[in-house]
Amino acid sequence: MPSRLRSLPTPRFSLKSLLVLMLGVAVGYSLNLYTLRLLVGPGSESAMTALPTYVIEPPDVVAITLLDQSAELAPLEGERLVGPDGRISLGELGGVAISGLTIEEARAAIEKKLADNGHKVRLILDVHAYNSKKYLVITKNGAGGDSITQLPITGNDTVLDAMASVGGVKNYSNTAIYISRPSARPNGVAQVLPVNYHEVVQGVTRTNYQLLPGDRLFIEPKLPTAAQPKPLSGVQAIPIPVDAERRGRSA
Repeated sequence: MPSRLRSLPTPRFSLKSLLVLMLGVAVGYSLNLYTLRLLVGPGSESAMTALPTYVIEPPDVVAITLLDQSAELAPLEGERLVGPDGRISLGELGGVAISGLTIEEARAAIEKKLADNGHKVRLILDVHAYNSKKYLVITKNGAGGDSITQLPITGNDTVLDAMASVGGVKNYSNTAIYISRPSARPNGVAQVLPVNYHEVVQGVTRTNYQLLPGDRLFIEPKLPTAAQPKPLSGVQAIPIPVDAERRGRSA
């Protein structure tokens, strides 16, 4: 009895289809965690986003530990400041540029510099002080001017952590709190994330956002009620200062 099953046709791909597929794969790999964060939304206390692989920049401080004992190179061990030119000093051997490199790339660059000078050694490189990645807390005091505090990024910083670092809020009911997050594009529009302080201190973490490098956390007096945007039907609006939206559009 002849089989009624037909053999499936061999799939054929045009050159154009293959190129599109390869382009899609390349674009997918090029999406770093910052881009993915923009697609899935901001992280918060209950849903932290892992930061991208750390890239060394001035004025970070790195620490060198030699795995191969060498009395001649012993002075190289210890902490090294990444200067404004992106280089660290290796004493008499000169400097080596490590700005813009990951920790592993910087380690390889230092080992190559040593090898070029006749010292083939292995070493461990770590970041002693993460100084280049930071966020700002801007407290607006009306006629008294603004108070700006610069804080380093540790990876799990939240709005509440930042507020604790600057002494908290004295009168939260009359205070607007929001994050202005710069766009990943040079001329892009900044993202404004309003914070519901009352919810956050009660344990509702949805607006206790995770802070990222470059964030500006604003703490300022609320505008008069008439200046606030009208809430949508069935939605509780969190007051957003009008000048915050203006800053976001002009960023």
